[in-house]
Amino acid sequence: MKCLWLAVTLGFAALAGYAQDFPSRPITITVPNPPGGMNQIHAQPLSPVLERLAGQPAPVVNRPGGTAAVGTAYIANQPPDGYNLLVTTPNLFLVIEKDKLYGIKSPYSLEQIAPVALLSADPLIMVAHPSLPVKSVKDLVKLAKSRPGELMFS
Repeated sequence: MKCLWLAVTLGFAALAGYAQDFPSRPITITVPNPPGGMNQIHAQPLSPVLERLAGQPAPVVNRPGGTAAVGTAYIANQPPDGYNLLVTTPNLFLVIEKDKLYGIKSPYSLEQIAPVALLSADPLIMVAHPSLPVKSVKDLVKLAKSRPGELMFS
């Protein structure tokens, strides 16, 4: 996270050497999911930092729908002027691949989106209640096979 703040700070510090006409209006941070998810958790703390560094409002706007396709397509079709940012997960690739699979024209292409920063690398973990007699995924699979329909997971 410290790297993100450093990157944002250095990026805006570099603007001092250029014409001072950017930013001249709000910079919108779009989250292509409903409020409360991981993308929102990453976008919210970015907003006040961006506001302080840019001297402009940086509202976070949720545009959910279509496995993030609605918000991503919105950003992909905005002018490439730096006033619209997208905070998303790699699921933006899923929509394009799903559309290819079904022969549907995707609402955006990857050529319309330029990565700016990696905000986080979130590991996925599997946990089990300590009372279960398992110490590995292999043990868990073995237990599940021995007790079909009894174990619950999410």
